Amino acid sequence: QSEPVTAWRIIASQTIDSRIVELIDSKAGLAARALDGEDTEVEATDVQLEALVGILSDSLRSRRR
Repeated sequence: QSEPVTAWRIIASQTIDSRIVELIDSKAGLAARALDGEDTEVEATDVQLEALVGILSDSLRSRRR
């Protein structure tokens, strides 16, 4: 594949999914500051990307069984 592909996960406002993303974002930011001494916030897109990669990886593993 020569062109990059962007995958989007749509989070509906005021749903449990959006609250989970907010909690993960805040914990990721706290962890980065505690472990690395960073004062910068972890962006929501980074956390969402990691979550999407995890979901896709789990799906691929379950297909191989």
